Amino acid sequence: MPGKLIKKQHIIIFIATMVWGLAAHGYMFFNKFSWHDDMNSLFRVGSTYTSGRWFLGVLGECVQKCFGNVSVPWFNGLFSLLVLAAANVVLVELFRMKRSSSCILLGGLMVTFPSWVATYAYMFTASYYAVAVFLAVLCIYIVWEDKKTWRGIIVGAICISLSLGIYQAYLPVAVTVLLIAFINSVIMDSERSFVEHFRTGFFGVLAILLGLFLYFVINNIALAVNHTSLSDYQSINQMGHTNLKMIANGIVFVW
Repeated sequence: MPGKLIKKQHIIIFIATMVWGLAAHGYMFFNKFSWHDDMNSLFRVGSTYTSGRWFLGVLGECVQKCFGNVSVPWFNGLFSLLVLAAANVVLVELFRMKRSSSCILLGGLMVTFPSWVATYAYMFTASYYAVAVFLAVLCIYIVWEDKKTWRGIIVGAICISLSLGIYQAYLPVAVTVLLIAFINSVIMDSERSFVEHFRTGFFGVLAILLGLFLYFVINNIALAVNHTSLSDYQSINQMGHTNLKMIANGIVFVW
């Protein structure tokens, strides 16, 4: 990161994330509530390759060999908060945040957002999902800050591919972070030309698209290596397939 390696804002948001997280989820961390998939996934990471989560499968197998996968709330919960705090530090740099109050609020937003709160219902995989969030954020930061354009795009694409390989639902996190970074740049860097703003935004989009392509390629390889196929649960086996009718139905549904 440019400038000082550790800034006041980094410390503030790191501490804020931990405090908000413990205040919001402490009861969950230091007790054990099992529902949904957690009841049958106490000693594993759930569906992996058959759900298109090939990197979750790889990470789960590595952790299983070294430590064993156990749905331990205090460990998984605290580890996930540490990872989210690291992601927030990256966001502080990317968004060029200066105000302490903004850092405190962002720390609270990240750990109390409804979708993340629901993640702790699946404590057995919460720590892995936190890594997916971190990789999604890191993707945009690398593309945005790397002065060597193609290196940033390639490394960013690898990050988003790994993130999707853990859980595909965090693609919108990368897209949202990219949009905020773009809007922030347009407002704060008014001296830059339209072409410069467009190029930077386009490189972010390109990294995401390249990452999607890489994700599907590796997913097909992982399925072949493990002699399995995608599950038909929630139409996962239709992932990546679309048509005009599906798009039209989606637009009508949102409207």
